[in-house]
Amino acid sequence: MVHQQLPPMDTHLSGTHSVLCQHVIRPHSHHHIKSRLSASDDLVQEIESIYTGLSSLPSLEPGMTTNKLFSKLVSLCIQQYDKETITNVLEDPRIARLIKYLRDMCSVGEYLLEYQWSEKIVSDCKLLDISRDDPLRSFVYYENYIELTKLEIHTMLGCGVVPRTVVFIGSGPLPLSSILLTEMCSDVAKVHNLDIDVSAISVASELVSAIGKNNVIEHHQCDGLDYKGFTQADVIFLAALVGCNHEQKLLFLQRIHDQCEPGTAVIVRSAHSLRALLYPVVEPHDLVQCGFDVEVVLHPHNQVVNSVILARRR
Repeated sequence: MVHQQLPPMDTHLSGTHSVLCQHVIRPHSHHHIKSRLSASDDLVQEIESIYTGLSSLPSLEPGMTTNKLFSKLVSLCIQQYDKETITNVLEDPRIARLIKYLRDMCSVGEYLLEYQWSEKIVSDCKLLDISRDDPLRSFVYYENYIELTKLEIHTMLGCGVVPRTVVFIGSGPLPLSSILLTEMCSDVAKVHNLDIDVSAISVASELVSAIGKNNVIEHHQCDGLDYKGFTQADVIFLAALVGCNHEQKLLFLQRIHDQCEPGTAVIVRSAHSLRALLYPVVEPHDLVQCGFDVEVVLHPHNQVVNSVILARRR
């Protein structure tokens, strides 16, 4: 991955006010605008600093510095901000230039973190009595996945979706979402995990076998665009990192629409607010454009990073 060096940006801001504004509202308004712009600029500088730190590392593999920088970025992104601050940050030219690279870094960092943990859990399974001890609980973001899975299950229940057969596009090297879905939702009979990466499928298959889930979870090494089993699915999950940009997201959604049956549910993981620095954003109208009817959109404001969109194929 190549990260370009960004030129310094001019941060000077100027504006004009009418005489009336100066006389009546300028003292309060000027302070208000200045504080908002100051807060936005502080965030921009902090994001730039994190990006510079990550891009200077020889690798994004888990380590003390890498983990600290990613944790700082995630913590910054999941805080609650007013709409004006969010707009100011995301539309700032310095950040607009960085978003693609930040998302790429997050994708690589997340893959390497999950791969390392998947190997560790497989190793732990050989030493633990998995009927008594759950090796998955040691994963650093285990509770976040629990909360996200709860949201998705309750969303399906609320919409009357029965997920007997599930297809998960972009399951990755640590398919925790699929595993938790089989444990937390008794309706699930079969999950088909898809991933284009050979190594991810290999270690994920080994993990699923090690915890005794290979009878309900099946792995397929393929491009999701080439998968032929969408017609059998009750629910199709599109992971947040599938499709690195808006055009690719639409391509996947259109392909799913063309291959699945009417009424099939699709759960798309998206992002809102400054979480958009971490993952590509999918809007409800994107699904409508691709032939789906959107039923629910959930934007968490807690530690869960991803938004959840549930739609059905027309």
